[in-house]
Amino acid sequence: MRRWLADIRGLTVDVGGGTGRLKSLLSPGAWHVCVDVDPQKLRGYASKFRDGRPVFGDALMLPLQSDVAEAVTFVAVSHHLTESELTTAFEEIARVLAPTGTFYFLDSISAPWRIASRWLWRYDRGAHPRTSEQLLQHLRSRFKIVDTFEYTIWHRYLACRCQRPRA
Repeated sequence: MRRWLADIRGLTVDVGGGTGRLKSLLSPGAWHVCVDVDPQKLRGYASKFRDGRPVFGDALMLPLQSDVAEAVTFVAVSHHLTESELTTAFEEIARVLAPTGTFYFLDSISAPWRIASRWLWRYDRGAHPRTSEQLLQHLRSRFKIVDTFEYTIWHRYLACRCQRPRA
């Protein structure tokens, strides 16, 4: 994802961004807004990035105007959401994403054939692991998928670059 994020310009909304780790991957031309429900993480973000914009908010009802973000990131969040919550979060992301904007998705996926994956999901706080096929189906229901790849570190991960479909 580093190469995807390096060219972002304009408003970037990091949904569920926690302490804003992704901000360091963005170019100086990106204006980073970190949206999270955890005030402690947002305080850490604000102390780490003086030019950052912490926003207390929820992926299910983003406290932002429609069509404002040139980029939206959603990293390591989907496995914490139920099916209906994930649908709502994607609707909210599509709402705040500018018509020409790009949505970047990354999360660990369920890979039950991998011993390490089964073990890690047993201890992960996220209660809703999904396969890449399930996540791609969710994404296709709201976005046009431009690029996607999977990789493995400990977990298996799915990364997608998406756009709003043209009307």
